[in-house]
Amino acid sequence: MVDGGLVCEGGAITEVFTGEGPVAEPGWEEIDAERRFVLPGAIDPHVQLYPVEDWGHYATETGSAALGGVTTIVKMHRDLEGYDAGDFWAEVAGAEGRAYVDFCFHLALMSDAQIAAVQQYARELELTSFKLFMAYKGEEGYRIGIQGVDDGQLYDAFAAIAEAGGIALVHCENQDLARRAYARVLTSGGDDLRAFAESRPRLVEAEAVHRAAFLADAAGCPLYVVHVSAKESLEGLAEARRAGVRVSVETESHYLTETCDSPAGALAKVIPPVREEEDREALWAALGEGLIDTIGSDHVAASRERKRGSVWEAQLGFPGIATILPVLLSEGVNGGRLSLARVAAVTSANPARILGLPGKGALLPGMDADLVVVDLELERTVDAAMLGSAGDFSIYEGRTLRGWPVLTVCRGCVVMRDGELVGREGHGRYLRRGVRERAAVGS
Repeated sequence: MVDGGLVCEGGAITEVFTGEGPVAEPGWEEIDAERRFVLPGAIDPHVQLYPVEDWGHYATETGSAALGGVTTIVKMHRDLEGYDAGDFWAEVAGAEGRAYVDFCFHLALMSDAQIAAVQQYARELELTSFKLFMAYKGEEGYRIGIQGVDDGQLYDAFAAIAEAGGIALVHCENQDLARRAYARVLTSGGDDLRAFAESRPRLVEAEAVHRAAFLADAAGCPLYVVHVSAKESLEGLAEARRAGVRVSVETESHYLTETCDSPAGALAKVIPPVREEEDREALWAALGEGLIDTIGSDHVAASRERKRGSVWEAQLGFPGIATILPVLLSEGVNGGRLSLARVAAVTSANPARILGLPGKGALLPGMDADLVVVDLELERTVDAAMLGSAGDFSIYEGRTLRGWPVLTVCRGCVVMRDGELVGREGHGRYLRRGVRERAAVGS
């Protein structure tokens, strides 16, 4: 541990020092980390927020983020009808009136018209990351407000995103394989997480990863593969990297902790599904070795009521934004799998660099004063009520995790202290991302 500290003014870091620091001036607030560890504020690159009255989801879910040491969230923004700039900026204004921490959007491309408008969206909406689905085609997608693209659209989207200087996020699943696997599993009568996992087996993800990497490389487009869950997918991604494909890899914290034997049962239903112990161990190894770049939550403020009954009828997703860091600290650092420096890289430095988030990802002069103080010895038993989400459960309910954030600072404002939300609603700001030079994308 290095003794030292930071000086923050006007929401930015102005000085980093070791040893004795400057003499405090009148009006300064001094925060003593008490020999605990200070990390850059975490970034959750994969968050689902669904519309509720008066933009209230931006208050509850960014409040939950702050409780978990997350100072920036990136929302998956999608609309089958297209993206009107007036409506978009109205949402940004509403969000800025409610959010506790900073935010920005990935924009889903689900039609030819949307793909054709990539340059316009990048310019008018000031964003550079675009989401594509290789699954959820036809009726399956319409039920949840998503439409996947065919391979021709996928390639055209990659080409358009590359031309705009952006990055393509891809949900990799082969729907044709999944449809047949689902039909086979239904005839077996299974109704648990294992049956659900068998309905979208590892092959479904791994094949699509290969195809996405090939097409993105052919189009010259940086690729970001979201929520990787399968050992075979990791093998394909490692192969793509060795071949020179510009690909970034994300997994979610729940794939590091849960398998299809999870005691959470249908509460842990998610797509891609949680899988086997060998997948879980492969993900931890890839995370430690550097193949996996980022960790998201795929957070959904789901209710316990909508998860009841058959696994086939239960709502997808669960709250998770507040438990990314506790999982990595408890199971990663304290579990001997990760260094604290690696945690800082995958939760902050890497997503900031890959997604081009201005002012984020490092504790350096000139950067935003986003930081989190973590106590590696603090033990807490997870209770959904302490996590702040509108979702009323956690898949970790009743589990004790060792290692928690105890202070969260977003642009110089203390938003969480000792497990209590103390920030101001409306402090969060939309991160405007200018289009980068094509040659620099993914560097």
